[in-house]
Amino acid sequence: MNIIGGTKPFSNFNPNYNQTVIQYEYLDSEYSILFSEKTGLVENNKNIWLHPPRTHDAGILQLSAFPYLKFEKTKKWTWKLEASYENYKNLNLVHEYIKEENVIYGNLNCIQINAETRSEAGSTSSKFIFNDSTGFLLMEFKNLDKTQIKLELVFDN
Repeated sequence: MNIIGGTKPFSNFNPNYNQTVIQYEYLDSEYSILFSEKTGLVENNKNIWLHPPRTHDAGILQLSAFPYLKFEKTKKWTWKLEASYENYKNLNLVHEYIKEENVIYGNLNCIQINAETRSEAGSTSSKFIFNDSTGFLLMEFKNLDKTQIKLELVFDN
C-alpha cells in the first residue's frame, strides 16, 4: 500500500470526494507489479478508516468490515454501508465493531478491533490491529465463501 495523497483522480469526477488516495500494488514473488488499484483513506481527529483491497481475488472484501477505528471512548459502534464495488452491488451491509485497547502485538501496545458484518448474502468477520505509530499492523478477514485473507505489516530489519 502506498499513500498517493490528495484526492485525484477521484475528485475529477466527484468534486465532493474528500478521501486521501492510496494505491494497493499486487506483486509477484520477484516484487514486480502485476496490477494495482487506487482507493481511499480517511484519517482525522475522530477516526481512521480505509478501503481494503478489492481487485481480483480481493474483491470479496467488499462484503467485510473496512478497517475502522474511532478515537473516542466508544467501545462498540455500528456502520451501515451499501456494497457497490465489482461483483457486489446493492447489498446492505451492517458492520458491528468492538474495540479493545492495550493489546500487545509483537512488542507494541495496540488496539484490536473485532468486526462482524451481516448482509443479505451472509456474514463475515474481521480483526484489525492498530498502533498509533505504525497504523494498521494486521487486517484479517474471514470471508463469505469461507476463505481467509490476512494482510500484515512486516518490518525489514
